[in-house]
Amino acid sequence: MSEDLILAEVVESDDVARSMRPCLVFSALLFACTTSQPQPVAILGRYTSHLSDRDTQEIRHVVLAYQKRPLRKIDAIGRNKVRVKTGSEKDLSRFPLIKRGGKVAGRRNR
Repeated sequence: MSEDLILAEVVESDDVARSMRPCLVFSALLFACTTSQPQPVAILGRYTSHLSDRDTQEIRHVVLAYQKRPLRKIDAIGRNKVRVKTGSEKDLSRFPLIKRGGKVAGRRNR
């Protein structure tokens, strides 16, 4: 009788493990979706063709230095001037960056 009891406990614990699998899979997918992954950045404007890959990387680095919020948009509004937007739909911040002497710099304006 004790063997039957042990066998019943093993079967019961196996059923519990099977019923937990969907929860574990859902949890893993939810975790993967909530981890910070780089969001695509919209690059637009009349002077987009004047931005090199190096310029956009430098813009990203400057924004990261001043902001903890993700970069959403780069709007090329002049040959050496862009307006960037950071944050979320509810809390959007916008400020200009200017390239002078080969370096991108800016002053934050709301």
